[in-house]
Amino acid sequence: MALPERHASRRARIAHAYNTLNEQGYFTDRIGGNDAYLGSLMAHYVPRDASSILEVGAATGLWMRRVLHKRPALREVTVVEISDAAEECRRRLTPLLEGRPGARLDVVQDDFLEAAARLRPAQVVASSFVADYMGNPSDYLRRLHDLAEPGGRVIAVEVLTSGRAPVGSVSPAMLAGSFLRLCLAHAKVRKLPPVRGVARSMGLYRLPEEPAFKDLQRYTADYTFPRGLWRAEARKYPGAVFHDLGMVGMLVLPK
Repeated sequence: MALPERHASRRARIAHAYNTLNEQGYFTDRIGGNDAYLGSLMAHYVPRDASSILEVGAATGLWMRRVLHKRPALREVTVVEISDAAEECRRRLTPLLEGRPGARLDVVQDDFLEAAARLRPAQVVASSFVADYMGNPSDYLRRLHDLAEPGGRVIAVEVLTSGRAPVGSVSPAMLAGSFLRLCLAHAKVRKLPPVRGVARSMGLYRLPEEPAFKDLQRYTADYTFPRGLWRAEARKYPGAVFHDLGMVGMLVLPK
């Protein structure tokens, strides 16, 4: 069934904006995208014996590359990416799965809202910075949870909103506070903080000044996901883990 014109236009505009940001190098090894400062903590929660994984919002595949290096048991990999970076995912990840018996890589270039019904469930379902385009964040988390296999988990990293600062705003105080919280979260799981990754990813904080990013804000203006709602979501899923990282929240939801 064809998408409604409004939805199709939304999808095209978001894809175009991210194509522009990809071309400007925000999700390359030079800056490292979100993987540079969050990738290690997210990967920590991927079980060592997991054999299947689904990532929504894979960008150029930097985080999935990290995970495949760290988790050799992974065989079935699905990535969903709305922009043309999906093809970069394919090029980056295909060689890493060669030689793994029964390996399969599915690259889905589409909006998650349109693709969800045809995605295969996986033991690990990961998402980063997608919820602000998906409407109600609680509903989005539930849809991710539905895609996790029994005994699996969801790893979701999304913008944590505050009444004191609009979505997309950045200040030195916010950066310092978030870095401290990030270090504490790593210490909690006995990992070294990603100091080099944070330094490398500082270029990401130029994003709010980019015209393409400003164009995206028309779709995120109504997004609200404050600390209280993050904690409420964690309480819905017994055994859930919530990391408050300042400007970002992370939830690990068992299935």
